[in-house]
Parts: sequence; C-alpha cells; structure tokens
Amino acid sequence: MEINSSILKLRVQNISPGGAFSSEVCEGPGDLIGMKAFVRYVAPGELVHAKVIRKKKTYLDALLIDLVEASPERISPRCHLFGHCGGCDLQHLPISSQRHYKKKMIEDFLAIQGGSSEKVDVGLIDATLPDYSYRRRVTFHIDKKSTIGYYQQNSHDIIQTLQCPIATKPLNNAISLLHELPFTKPGSIHSISIEEAAEVVCLVFRMNEPVLPFPDHSIASLEEMNYGLQIEYNNQIVYRSAKLPPFVALAHFSQVNEMANEAMVSYVCSLVESREVCDLYAGSGNFALPLARKGCKVEAVELDQLLVGVGKRLAKQEGLDKLVRFHQQKCEDFAPNLPSGYTVILDPPREGAYHVIKYCRPERSPRIIYVSCSLPELIRDLEILRRSGYKLLTTTFIDMFPQTHHVETVNLLEAS
Repeated sequence: MEINSSILKLRVQNISPGGAFSSEVCEGPGDLIGMKAFVRYVAPGELVHAKVIRKKKTYLDALLIDLVEASPERISPRCHLFGHCGGCDLQHLPISSQRHYKKKMIEDFLAIQGGSSEKVDVGLIDATLPDYSYRRRVTFHIDKKSTIGYYQQNSHDIIQTLQCPIATKPLNNAISLLHELPFTKPGSIHSISIEEAAEVVCLVFRMNEPVLPFPDHSIASLEEMNYGLQIEYNNQIVYRSAKLPPFVALAHFSQVNEMANEAMVSYVCSLVESREVCDLYAGSGNFALPLARKGCKVEAVELDQLLVGVGKRLAKQEGLDKLVRFHQQKCEDFAPNLPSGYTVILDPPREGAYHVIKYCRPERSPRIIYVSCSLPELIRDLEILRRSGYKLLTTTFIDMFPQTHHVETVNLLEAS
C-alpha cells in the first residue's frame, strides 16, 4: 500500500537477499516505531533518515534521505553511476565487509528460516578473489535516441554507461567502441551482449526487426579489430562472423566470473567421493567435464540445446565422450529415473530445483551437492530435502558477484 512519505529515523541491521538492508524504525509516527524497514545503500550500524515509499503488513520499504551516523566502514563508490544504475548495490562498502555481511545473511537465513536448531557454520571459498574487473559478460540496452547502457534501478529507463568497473578491461574497451558505432536504426535493437569467450571479445546484437544494426562497412571494421560479431532476430542467428570461437554458446548461461567459477568448480569436485555422478542443470559441462577428467562417469542433464551441443563437442574434443553422456531434456523429466548410488549435483537457475528435489531420496541418491544462486529458494528446497531424509552438512559461500548483494553457495547434503 502506498502511504504518505513519512520521514523516519532507522537503525540499520543487515543486508537482505533483495539487496536492501533490514532496519528498525526508531523515530517516526507512533504506529511505525519498532517496525522493520528495508532501505538500500546503507551499512549495518548506521543511523539514517529515510522516506517511506511503501507500507506492507509487516514491513516498510524506504528511500535513503541522509546519514545521521555513518558507519566507519563506509567508503566512496568507484562508479559515478552507483545508486542510479540497476547493477551494483554495495560499492559503498569495502570487499571484506561485503563478504562478511553476505556470509552473515546466509547464516541468519539458514538458522531462522531453515527450520533447523543446529547452527550451520558457513565457509568462504577464496577470500582473495578480485572485487572489480571480474565480469566477462554484460548486457546493455539502447533506446531510440541511441542512449546505450544499463537499466536504471527499478526501471526500464536506460542510463548512459560509458564504463563499468566490475567488467574486465577488454569488455570496457568494447563498451567505449559501442558509443562510436553509427547505428542505422537504434530502436530496432533489443539488447547488446558483450562477452569474453576463448580470448575473443564477442558482440551479440538481438534485433526487434530484420535489419542490420549498422552499415556493412562497420561490420568489416569490427572484424578487422578482431571483434567477434553475432546478430540475432526472432531467436535465430542471422549473422555470425568467422572470428567467433566454435565451442561457445554466446549469450547463453555461463558463469560471468571466471576466477570465482574455477575456485567453485575445484571445490565442488573435491566433494564428489563416488565415481558416478548425475549433473543436473549441467550447462555445457561446467562440472561434468572436470569430473570426467578425474575419471568419473557423469550423466549431464541440460534443457538448452545449444549448451548441450557445445558440451558434447568439448567432451569429444578432449576424448571424454565415453565418460560424459549429455541428455537434452528438462531436469524434472530426468529426475524420476535418477540412477541409484550416484552423487547428484544440482546447479539450478534462480527459481531453484523445486520440481527436481521431490524425486530425490537418500536410499537412491546418498549425497547431494546443491549449488544455489538464490537464498530464499535454497532455504525452501533445503527444507523439502530435510523432510525427505537429508541432513545439511556444510554450506560454503563463494563471492561470485562482488559489489552486488547476490550470493552463490555450495551446499552438501547426505542421508540423516
């Protein structure tokens, strides 16, 4: 419910899964005192003034007005678009504090909403991972006035983005180049993905109309500068330059943080004790191929046809096609027939693995490694698995997305 824009004084507590920080109202209208409020771009312990923008039954959404007592941890954001762009929301905190508060958020959710009386200590994979210049894929939008950039916070308005400090240097070079291209009809472009793949910077244009985004000579110029180019219309590739790497599914799912992903894959592989594995939501083999290199037999299940094709080609190229078998189907269709005794790896999208885990039983799948990128859905799924006879042994946090509230966790479960 929208209400009048009351000005409140809030004491900030900790970050929540959506990126806002939970706070308690300590001054304001009497009926709001003690109520929980959520506000962005603050830090635990701070006392702030905030304007109420929305009232729910049990909490408020508020907009930061000013700092009454600033946290000594607070630093100056590196990006001048911080607070306006819809991407980063933690640049005002040093990376050590970001990781501390995100780790605490995971621990709090496991304890409070996980329904377990036993505290789970959350580990951290490699605290030395870089905090900037890590992102190997970004997606921009362009409007009819040729404004290129990210969406603004909570909006589809485009904010001009000339550089992005969390993107790698090659991507930032490509971002600068985008602003110089002579677009023929900017309104015909739905989105532009820039991606580092196999040491080639690739530009993927998704078109709303069957037209080229810029003149032919610009295409030739881009390719002369060693950029790979792909143009799509109506979910079909209408142009693909020869410079594009052959074993890459551009603009399809892959982890954007290469160093963090390498650390995570190594850790997940270390948790696999059996020689037989079912890798559900397998992508192009992020876990399946490294496990096969260790000698594991892997059933890899993935719906995306292009990712399955890439995975098969990579497996064959490495001589692993006898160990890795890819299945192009929905994971929930494969799950009722999970082979007995296999370790199960789950790496679902943000909506979680709800439709798969109802088929998991300890007597058939004695060990589950659940990789999650969404905390609320993880908590929901862990509770279902607990009722099915599993016990959560460890939860480990990997900071895949520094400067943002997003968290990636690796969760190990066995029969209780």
